[in-house]
Amino acid sequence: MLSTNCSAATSEEAAVAAAPVTECVIFNCTPSAQPGEAISLQGSFGPTAEVYLAKGSGGFQKLAPIQSADGKTQAQGAGSVLVEAPAGTGPELYRLYVQENEQKSPPVYVNRARGLFLDSPEIVPGEYLRIFGQNLQLIPGKTRVRFEPKSGGKSLLGQVNSVGSDDRKLVCHTPAGLAHGAEYVLYVSNGLGGSDAETRVEQTVKTLPAGVDYFHLGVGWAPGKYKTTIYNARTNPDKPTLGNGTANDLDAINDSIQKVWKMGGGIVRLPAGTYKLSFTGYGLHLLSGVVLMGDGKNQTKLVVHGNTSPNPKQQSWTFLLTDSPADLYGTCRRGGLCNLTYENQSTPSVTNPYNNMLGKGVEFFIKGCRFTLNESAWLEMAEHQKLAIINNEFTQGINFAAGIHGPLRLDGTKHWVVRGNTTTYAVDGININSADGGVFENNTVYRLGGIKYPTERNNQPLQVVNHVLIMNFTRNVAVLNNTFKVKNWPTVNINDGETIISEGIGTQRQEQDTGTATGGTATTLQDRSKNWKSAFPPHQVVSIVYGRGAGQWRFIKSRTGTELTVDRAWDLAPDATSRYSIFNWTAHNWLVQGNTLEGNRRGITLYQGAVNQVALIDNRLTNNGAIDFTPIQQGEEKLEFNPHWNNEVIRNTVNVANDPSNGGFIGVHAVLHAQAKTFGIAVLDFVMRDNTLVARTPNVQTVVDANYPNGLFAYHEWHPGPQPFMDEGIPAVLGTIIEGNTLENTDRDVYLSAGSYQTLIRRPAKPSSAKSATGNAGLNKASAPAAPSPNLIHDDIFTNAVGHGSVRTIIL
Repeated sequence: MLSTNCSAATSEEAAVAAAPVTECVIFNCTPSAQPGEAISLQGSFGPTAEVYLAKGSGGFQKLAPIQSADGKTQAQGAGSVLVEAPAGTGPELYRLYVQENEQKSPPVYVNRARGLFLDSPEIVPGEYLRIFGQNLQLIPGKTRVRFEPKSGGKSLLGQVNSVGSDDRKLVCHTPAGLAHGAEYVLYVSNGLGGSDAETRVEQTVKTLPAGVDYFHLGVGWAPGKYKTTIYNARTNPDKPTLGNGTANDLDAINDSIQKVWKMGGGIVRLPAGTYKLSFTGYGLHLLSGVVLMGDGKNQTKLVVHGNTSPNPKQQSWTFLLTDSPADLYGTCRRGGLCNLTYENQSTPSVTNPYNNMLGKGVEFFIKGCRFTLNESAWLEMAEHQKLAIINNEFTQGINFAAGIHGPLRLDGTKHWVVRGNTTTYAVDGININSADGGVFENNTVYRLGGIKYPTERNNQPLQVVNHVLIMNFTRNVAVLNNTFKVKNWPTVNINDGETIISEGIGTQRQEQDTGTATGGTATTLQDRSKNWKSAFPPHQVVSIVYGRGAGQWRFIKSRTGTELTVDRAWDLAPDATSRYSIFNWTAHNWLVQGNTLEGNRRGITLYQGAVNQVALIDNRLTNNGAIDFTPIQQGEEKLEFNPHWNNEVIRNTVNVANDPSNGGFIGVHAVLHAQAKTFGIAVLDFVMRDNTLVARTPNVQTVVDANYPNGLFAYHEWHPGPQPFMDEGIPAVLGTIIEGNTLENTDRDVYLSAGSYQTLIRRPAKPSSAKSATGNAGLNKASAPAAPSPNLIHDDIFTNAVGHGSVRTIIL
């Protein structure tokens, strides 16, 4: 046996497997695999289905399920199977199908290019566009990007820059011959597999007329958008600014902004000097078409001294973004701040926090500025469209009167870039919640770790949240090559401390629902027991988590009281056995790559929300906690079920060897909180490859919500409630692939449980001396003995009533 508690199959699962399969369909497939690596297939097929694979355009060959070294356990059950990519010398496009009782599934593909989102919705022909996705550049020089007019016409090929491109992102030089003002559909191919290789990118791009990127923003939508006539505010004939640090220059600056706005837009130049701003209510009105530009952040300085109103409850905002002087609630279009310093020297009070920025923008930017926020609140830039924050400095202290907010809030923003900034702050973090289509790259973020926060205010308990980058319900995002560090380590934490987090909280969490369908059609799911409202949050999805069609999800297009209509047809329509969950993905289409994390309490956390297609690649965490995926099933009156499907953790390093206060782990633990039964598949197609975990000796517990050990996680975490656990043979964690990883100093290497089904643990053929001297060989060590060591797996059976641990676990 591979583990004392491991089971080849359970009686409950065998009963489920006995149900007839009416159609063979694969719903989920591991997206990438090198020769000899595992591939997980999940869908609608029986436990004896056969798997066939073809390389490229070659013929199909039958693949046996992966089995244990002793041949007693196969990685195959009803609706799921693990196979191995054939031996070879390089990446291949694999086509696979399953067959059972003369029924053959449509093919699925491994290592096929897939474009998920772009770094800009617009581009000038001949400029560069980045595409993010999967398997994009596997062999340099082979990748192709085709631009096809959406309205029809001749396609043109872009040129891929191999430097800067990899399997997750492409740098594409767009064809100069693209028509201006047209919308293009993009197709990508990585050069493997001939005609089967090309796929459509999920987003389209629109072309712009040729224009100059005057402010050097380096974003695709910016060229030609801004008027560049310069108006010197110091020489305004009606109200010249003084910039002497004594006179109140607020009215003079606003007058110059209005003059430039009336001219149709341009640049208001603030020459070197210190510009005092004193005001009541709204300060500077940033109008459409106007950019406020200094001579440099070390030369031009705006200073806020405080509210001039005698009313202590009068709130103030330094920057109001709006369309025109008469419209306080319009949208500022094509405006910005550039090359200046802004310092808020006010002392906030509870009734007047002296806010910094308010309003919405379209094609708004901040570049080359220094924001010394001191004790004031965040820069509010929520619900913008096409926002660029480039090469700025942000510093912020803490004052509870300012709302305990971090330096930036970009919630609800669409198409955003935050690049090259340095941020030093004390509390909360950078908030980019419910946002869509963004890039956060090459930033340095320092958290002031030594500040001690009060635990109460006005004799009431006070909870301070410490995060860094907060992205709840954010989709289509790339977090690339950033540095997250702590000044004055170790940190003082009252709550949390995650460096990168997505958490299932807020109003979108309240819109969740679960149930069992009463039927369905090709594009609907029906539940006659419900009374749904017709209105629902954007991007809400329904997933089938158990029964017929389990493993599918779709966006909800519309709904009535008892019926959901989805955005595209089901591969297999639901019926009265189909359990479903309705939610918003808290993280969807994420690439988190090449980041350095040091000194924060916790690392990368996907917590108690639904997560899909998150790829964590080549990140390094030093004394910075864990990589933690935590789906959850909970709720007494209303059941919530938040799955984590199709996620990858590859080539990351978690090193906590020098942290005496906190350990580290990598993986997923699906929480079943105070529930007696598993509702459905919580974790599906989770891949951990080529990661390194270095623990402290002796091991220190990892602090999350509770204390956790050090190791690799792929388990179902049951929190006992009023009733004992009832095993129905439902796989909570299904088809996890753990291969190529290296662990040092861990007391146990892998943590599984009774809800872990069909987990593959593979050891690489690379030497390592870690732990060999102790006689307890670690996971994935070539020096390990042929038989698994006692320290390899911790396998939780939940209760004696269950009688088994993990099911169909394979160790090779």
